[in-house]
Amino acid sequence: MVTIGAPYIVFRKTGRRMALVRADTTLCCTKGALVLITGSNWKFCGRKWIARPAGLCVVAICILLFAGGCAPKTERSYLVILTEGIPPTLDPLAALDSRVDNPVINLYSALVQYIPGTTELSLDLAESYEISDDGRRYVFTLRPDAVFHDGTPVLAADVKYCIDRMLTLKTGVWAYLTPVSGAEILDDQRVAIDLYEPFHGLLGALTRFYVGNSDLIRTNEFEGDLGQRWLQNHDAGSGPYSLVSFQPEQQFTVERFYDYHGGWGDRHIEKAVF
Repeated sequence: MVTIGAPYIVFRKTGRRMALVRADTTLCCTKGALVLITGSNWKFCGRKWIARPAGLCVVAICILLFAGGCAPKTERSYLVILTEGIPPTLDPLAALDSRVDNPVINLYSALVQYIPGTTELSLDLAESYEISDDGRRYVFTLRPDAVFHDGTPVLAADVKYCIDRMLTLKTGVWAYLTPVSGAEILDDQRVAIDLYEPFHGLLGALTRFYVGNSDLIRTNEFEGDLGQRWLQNHDAGSGPYSLVSFQPEQQFTVERFYDYHGGWGDRHIEKAVF
């Protein structure tokens, strides 16, 4: 038996953030591997997600760290996931497509997020937010400990750049955020998002708006594409996992980001291959 703690490799089903391997879930492990048959039907039972076969997607979880209860503690755990399809790009702006969102949700962080398995919102990159009386301005205060995978801090300038990028390209998750008129940097840790009109669904929509490293993306812009070509197979995020390799529509590999602002439990997935 093996228990895996947070954070976890996650995927999104029917618009909600769900845990593929949920914290404090006990798994039966035979010869170092656990195979789950997953499809469109998932049932939440107490503290576990139970998959009811309804498709051809097979998830193979290879537990090296705890296999048989006798593996050396120096070994690491990894996860192998056979998915319904590998996305053509890892650009977080394209996360309107669930094939893109499922890997991106592990590589990037948003201002707010859904608690896995629920429709309840929690803070992610933001440590707090305020809404103006007229409902047309949301001011987010960022966590001071959040850093991108290259070690640089997540700042208000990064949020504004990504808002501006979305409003310029008008693609992907922009479809969820059309009421957004722009963003303003108030200081390094505070950013305001302005709306044309009140939009009560803003916080939910922002769970798909991932914040990227603006300096890194700018450095890799090509002929005014705002980094679209580079972001197809590179990572500019601050999520719990960083990108190791990516082959469009074939395979990609991620590994644990030790400085993740969400923290780590004592047992977790070190590496995942999709």
